[in-house]
Amino acid sequence: MYRVMIVEDEKFVRIGLKSMINWESLHMEVVIDAKNGEEAYEYYLQYKPDIILTDLRMPIMDGIELIKKIREKDKHTKFIIITCLDEFELVQEALELGVSSYILKHSSGVEEIENKLKNVYKELASKKTADNSYKIELDEYLHPKFNAAMDYILENFNKNISLQSAADHIGLTPNYLGRLFVENIDETFTDTLNRIRIEKAKELLCNLKLPVYIIAKRVGFSNATYFIRVFKRIIGCTPGEYRMRGMLDG
Repeated sequence: MYRVMIVEDEKFVRIGLKSMINWESLHMEVVIDAKNGEEAYEYYLQYKPDIILTDLRMPIMDGIELIKKIREKDKHTKFIIITCLDEFELVQEALELGVSSYILKHSSGVEEIENKLKNVYKELASKKTADNSYKIELDEYLHPKFNAAMDYILENFNKNISLQSAADHIGLTPNYLGRLFVENIDETFTDTLNRIRIEKAKELLCNLKLPVYIIAKRVGFSNATYFIRVFKRIIGCTPGEYRMRGMLDG
């Protein structure tokens, strides 16, 4: 499934796009929606969507600025812009930034939108096929090494491990192992390690008797303040807020 984010300041347009389109049949899922570009950029960093449907005129940060900001980090994310008939100059600027297509707000029908999404799907699928063909000769060597690195993280996440120690363990240089992570899961070694640590921390937070600083140490963070900062960046709230939310839901 390709991950989709919808960025639109009009709530009912967001709801309409999520509900009217048969996303599953397009091999896509809407993972998040945002009401302005600033919020969308934060979600982009967290969810790494493959496709972004974005309005052009929005408060705080508009669609053009959002596209430019993401393009600085990522040349591969596909954009479909949501626009009005009177926004021709903005559409031209967006097309120059490499957006895949555009849909007219309140005018484009479901079939038209789905056809444009199908075209984007074909673009993504063809790139994936080309990438796979290029790498096929290395797969037998790379996958075992990458899997060994993941096993190393899962077995030692609660210890003081690093890219260097993982590379030494599996017999690769740190630079090469770092590239291997980005190529396989589009994520750095450190981001992967932190994500696994935070997932383990979420489980421990269910035990109300465990203080946050103890949980931080149990999942490999020597500094509780840094743990809280990483937790909030990945989950979107502090460990205390996450624990409280679980108590309320329970």
